[in-house]
Amino acid sequence: MRGTTTQLTRWASSTLRRDAGRRLGLLLSALTGIAVVVAGCADEAPGACDPRELACRELIAAEILRVRGGPPVTLPPVEVVTEDELRARLEQDAVSLTPEEAALFEKWGRGLMLLRLVSSPDAVTRGSIDDFVMSVWGYYDRETGQITLIERPQSADPDTATWLFAHELTHHAQALDLQAGFATQAGLNGSIDTQDALSHHSEGEAVVVSELVRAELRGSRFGFEDARTYFARWLLATQQEVADSRDPYLVVRARMKYPVGGAYLSEVRFDHGNDALRTQWVPPVSTTASWMRGYEAVEEVEALEDCELPITPTSYMGIVDERLGGELLFAMLIPEGVRDEASLARSWAAATHWRSDHVRVFVDVTVPPASAPVAVAYRVRLDSEDAAAEVEALFDDSLGNAGTVSRMARDVLVLLAEDPAVWSSPAFPSCDQTLRRASSATRMPPVPGLPAVDVTWRPSASSSVSPDVSSAAE
Repeated sequence: MRGTTTQLTRWASSTLRRDAGRRLGLLLSALTGIAVVVAGCADEAPGACDPRELACRELIAAEILRVRGGPPVTLPPVEVVTEDELRARLEQDAVSLTPEEAALFEKWGRGLMLLRLVSSPDAVTRGSIDDFVMSVWGYYDRETGQITLIERPQSADPDTATWLFAHELTHHAQALDLQAGFATQAGLNGSIDTQDALSHHSEGEAVVVSELVRAELRGSRFGFEDARTYFARWLLATQQEVADSRDPYLVVRARMKYPVGGAYLSEVRFDHGNDALRTQWVPPVSTTASWMRGYEAVEEVEALEDCELPITPTSYMGIVDERLGGELLFAMLIPEGVRDEASLARSWAAATHWRSDHVRVFVDVTVPPASAPVAVAYRVRLDSEDAAAEVEALFDDSLGNAGTVSRMARDVLVLLAEDPAVWSSPAFPSCDQTLRRASSATRMPPVPGLPAVDVTWRPSASSSVSPDVSSAAE
């Protein structure tokens, strides 16, 4: 059985190297709270224009250049496809999982189940793809340089269409920056946390720019207080969606970057002007917890060593090592059935004290792969002992009797397993420099079949946030 597990680990490592050029060099992200417009120009708002018209697209491009600076914004090709055409495209591009690939994603999904982040292993693969097909309104493909909009039965006014096109065109402007050698984003693909941090840059900037462009075309105002109110409402709606979801892992990674990235970068823009939006890419903000804390509260990661996780249980082998970050810690700290604003604020505040984490998924190699049990060790480091005590208490509430939670100074350790006897007496290796062990586990590869693009999502049922903030403007 050990040979099978070793092959699985080697496959995952080679997959990461193979996909690094395209998948990790591009972003997969989601936008909540908007509606795409592909037709209709009646009852235009003052200053609104129809993005199907060349003059309108040129006007939006000029406004984006004024708002964010950088190289001139050229106009990329735009296509409109139906939902059926999108599904057919994904199915054609998707590659069937090999047995080794299926085994890795299934074990990772079961590890996330133990952490209460997904409801089933299928959520990691099939759930992500289904959500994409049912929910996406449009996307920008950095490899082809094309904007794709998904035709939906619903429609909205040209004002929202202007906002959406400005958002997607901002992604195109970011791609032009990359081509010019600006903000290469080196090193931001090493973990789930760093990948998500990068998407906060991309989507946060696009949200802020599109609001500023729309306000200019309207002849209205999107000021500091407007932005603060807007993103605070959006964040609460997204937090409640996380609390309501059976798969908070998907919701956090797909939705949270918009209100969090937008709030951070709007503060940057209003404090330091338009040029400050692009300068935030150099150096990049590399953890989601720094985005959560807000502008001027960036902290470096305090990396956890391999020796700070328990020794691999007897007959088990580590197959996945990951860093989840502050936003996914927030999701794990929400007790089941809780969605009131005060409780969510408490869990969010506790997660902002994140300084590092390390999750390792183990599998029993003495049992046939199809039925091999998994175990999880998750250690998170906070910025103070008081913060660690708060996180420990929240984990006790959220996990109940499902696992073992312990605290060591600024660290909290969570041990979970399908076979509870696995962690009956966990032991730790020495952290002496000469005795540190190399891990045989690997980072998770991207989800197969999911396009590596900047994505724009339709509104969720639980989101009450509209992209229109005119009611908040003075």
